[in-house]
Amino acid sequence: MATNYRYEGRVMDITAGTDLKSGELVIVGDIAAVCITDIDNTKKGSAAIENVWELDKEADPSGKELDQGKKVYWNATTGKVSNTPGSEPELPCIGIAYEDAASAATTCLIKINVGI
Repeated sequence: MATNYRYEGRVMDITAGTDLKSGELVIVGDIAAVCITDIDNTKKGSAAIENVWELDKEADPSGKELDQGKKVYWNATTGKVSNTPGSEPELPCIGIAYEDAASAATTCLIKINVGI
């Protein structure tokens, strides 16, 4: 094995800026991370930076669905996935829709950190 190999890199330790719950998505720098356990404010904990996660989704009154393979964005104000990047400030891309989701759906499957 290469002598400079360190980790698989599927999980990283993060320092919480607020109390975080297991399953909660947070933005760390330019990537999305899903907390594996509860992490208290100012404490370190583990967060996944790969895989497919079921996340809360904004209902879209215009009827726009999430299309499989299309980029999705994180609205930190609502704590939900959005199908549009918004504007000023633009919402961060967190990955792609793993499967289609209807406009009225309240959750969706997202493969994080792909296509960002």
